[in-house]
Formats: sequence, structure tokens, C-alpha cells
Amino acid sequence: MHAIVLQLFHEANAFLPERVTLADFRRRHYVAGEEVRQRFGASNNWMGGVLTALDDAGAQTTIGLCAAAHPGGMVDAASWAVIEADLLASLDSALAAQPCDVVLLLLHGALVVEDLDDAEGRFCQAVRRRIGQHVTLACTLDFHANPGHALLASADLVLAGLRYPHDDTRKRGGELVQLALRHRAGEPLRSWHFRLPLAVPMPAQNTMDEGPFAALADWCRRRTQAHGGQGIIDIGLLGGFPYTDSDRGCTSVLVTGSDGDLACAAFAELAALVWHHHAALLAPFPGPARLQAVLDDMQHGSGTLVLADVGDNPGAGGAGNDTRLLSLLLAQPYPFAAGILIDPQLALRAQSAGVGGTVSVAQHDAVVLRTGPLAYRNTGPMMTGELVDGGLGAVLQVSNGQLLVSSARIQAYDSAAFSSQGVTLADQRVILIKTSAHFRASYSALASAGIVLADSGGWASPDMARFDHTARRRPILPLVPLDAAAWDAAVHSEIQRNQGQSE
Repeated sequence: MHAIVLQLFHEANAFLPERVTLADFRRRHYVAGEEVRQRFGASNNWMGGVLTALDDAGAQTTIGLCAAAHPGGMVDAASWAVIEADLLASLDSALAAQPCDVVLLLLHGALVVEDLDDAEGRFCQAVRRRIGQHVTLACTLDFHANPGHALLASADLVLAGLRYPHDDTRKRGGELVQLALRHRAGEPLRSWHFRLPLAVPMPAQNTMDEGPFAALADWCRRRTQAHGGQGIIDIGLLGGFPYTDSDRGCTSVLVTGSDGDLACAAFAELAALVWHHHAALLAPFPGPARLQAVLDDMQHGSGTLVLADVGDNPGAGGAGNDTRLLSLLLAQPYPFAAGILIDPQLALRAQSAGVGGTVSVAQHDAVVLRTGPLAYRNTGPMMTGELVDGGLGAVLQVSNGQLLVSSARIQAYDSAAFSSQGVTLADQRVILIKTSAHFRASYSALASAGIVLADSGGWASPDMARFDHTARRRPILPLVPLDAAAWDAAVHSEIQRNQGQSE
């Protein structure tokens, strides 16, 4: 059996003014062939799971172009034209060398390209035209995917991550390969996608705590197990990526199996449970003013508080340079560590000042403790072993805290971001991170005084009313109030659409 693997990975905040370019993809990775296997074959991520499962199945695997950029704004049109052409050229080259049985596309699902609707769906259509109808086309999607109808119509099978933080991607990649092999062997498997009239804020999508989204994800797991592989093989609740001015930007449900009626019934049951929890899923997060009371109360306790700045999370398109929560900590007596502040000019000033020199940050003098490359490998359960490169970085001692600064857009996925730069977290009273939920996989064990999520009001704010939605046509919570009847009507419409596609 011959399999071809391609990857296209970018999560786009369509409201962010800055564009992502070809250079951003080349900066993260833009590689093919053996280099992909060397870099990611053993990783705890999609690629590691897919390549390992193909090897275990004895497949001959051709790895085409694998391109990824860190989350940011939408991709500019000229860059996308080059990226898509390169991806399809690598597919054409592999097909010309040898007939293919299975094509695996490792996609994110929340790509946005300027002046182009549903770029990933159109890319999948182009792939299908090249490979024909007799080759199995299987796609992976990120937990935050906003897949369009074109993608689902083009692919035979679509499987998404189920957990946030994303610590299940290697496992899910392997599962998709197994399903693709079963489809290739003749099993009548397919995937159905159902949109909910709801955009759950990203911090509320986490599946690690005992919150409502975790309970819904657990229901999906138990409901899948109850079918025992008969009719339904997989049910996934996708958090979706709400930072897009498109009806695709919503929380949704992905069902894979062989029975469309069972898939629709499972969606209807899950949609009723989501409605039951919708108020809790849309609960607001405290801003700087409300956070002050939390910090004041810390004088009566002990332990370490992990504070997540969800409004300036670079993983959701935040600029990563907001200092409002940092300024609150500078007014407290507690030792803290904070990061990562994305400020290329500050990193350059720290390099120029040198160790022991001073720079200014958030209207405070800071002493440079370290300067140089901020690069490390993740050691926690998410993206284990993968290289995170923040370019030129610095560690600053500012007032009672230590601050990590980078010049490139990265997120402090796990505590290796700090330990790699000589910052010890064990004795801190507060750890401030610009993140939404990925941090939980590594930092939860350090949060002896709890975890607080705060909205600094940046480009990654969970308050969707901050953003100007002009292209949406379908009513969706929380942008438009919906009652139970309107909710049920939207759910019924999705069921009818999927039943029509099954006929």
C-alpha cells in the first residue's frame, strides 16, 4: 500500500490586522520527505501518530510538503497562492512516481485567507480532483477547527482532536490511519459534520477541569463506547475557533461511522445537552479591575496562583504585547514569573544593554538577567519534544518578578519555557502566562493556590462582542440571543442538511 502525507497548519484570527506571509510558514516549518520524519516522526503530535501507524501497517509512505505557521492573522493572498501551488506540486510529484491508495491531509481547519472563502475546503477539492474517487482521502483536524462543507464533501473520513489542551493528537493520528485502512478495505465509513448555533469562548472549551465542556466531551466518549463500533465509531465535540467573521466559526460536532441515522440522533442528543449548559459555557471572564480583588486576597493565603491572560493569548491571534496584567503584578508584594511578552524591540534593547544593564518595561526599570536565543523543547504532555523557537529573547528582573521576552510569536506551552531560561517557578506566588488552556497540561501541578483566567481585552478576548462581525448570516450565541425554539430549529436544520447529503 502506498500512502501520501501532506500537512497544512495555520490558525487564523481574522480580526487581527497583521497578515501572515510565506515567510512565517518558512520560519516555523516548510519541509518535505525525510526531514519531516526526522523532525516529527517521534513527536507526540499528529505527524508522529500518522507516520508511526503507517509504518506499523507496512505502508510505503511518501511525505509531501508539510507547511505550518504559528497562529496569527489571516494569510495574505499572494503567499497563499504560493503555498497551495507548492502543496499540490508535491502531491503531483508523488502521484507521478507511483500510484496511490491513501492520501492523508493533516489540516488545522481554521485557516483564513484574505479575499478567499474556505481556502482549506477548496484545497481539499483540488486534492480530490487529482487523486480521483477511488483513492481514500482522510483528514485530521485541530480541536479548534471550523471545517466547511467542501472539506467534508471531498474527504472520505475526517477525525479531529478531542482534548484541549491537545495531548491526544498522536493517538488520534494513529486512529485516523486505522480508519483509512478499513475504508480502503471496503468498509462503508464516512464522516458527518453538524454545526451548533454557538461559539464557545476558547478558555471555556478546556476539557481538563470539571467544567461543562469537559462533561460534554466525556458524554461523547461514553456515547461512542456504548455503540461498540456498530454504526458509530467516533463522536467529537469541536470547540471551534471563534475569531473569524464566517458562519464556519462555531462549536460543532463531528461523527464518523457507517449509519447516518445514528449520527443524526447522536447529534440531536448532544445538542440538547449543550443547550442545557450554554449559559455556563458563555460565562464572562474577569478583566483587570475584577482581578485586582483576587490579587488582594492572596495576602491571606499561600501557594502559587497560575494566572492566564486569555485576552492576549498569541495562540489565538493575540499580539502577546499587552502589559495590563503585568502592571497589576508589579504593584503587588509577591514574587512572580511572567511570560511570554512578545516585543522584538525590547529584546533588542536588552541585548544592547547586556546582562546587568537596565531597560524600561511597563513604565518600570528592569535589569537584564539573560539575553540570547529563546528556544527550547516542550517537556510536558502537549507537543512533547517539539522545538519552540522565540528568536532573540531576554529574561528581565522587573520589580519583584522575572519576565520572559521573545521577538517571535510563541506561547509558553509548558514550564520548559521558563526553566530553559533559568527561571525557577517553584517559589513564585504568581505565574502569569499568555494562554487560554494549553498551559493546563504542564502548569496545573504548580497551581497550588488555583488557576484564574483573566481577559486583558486584546485580540484574543473571549468577549466576541468586541469584534466587528459583518459577514455572518446565521444567528449564533452569544452574538445573537436565541431561545430554545430557535436553538431547536437550527439543530433540526443541520440534521436535515446531513440527511440530504446521505441520500
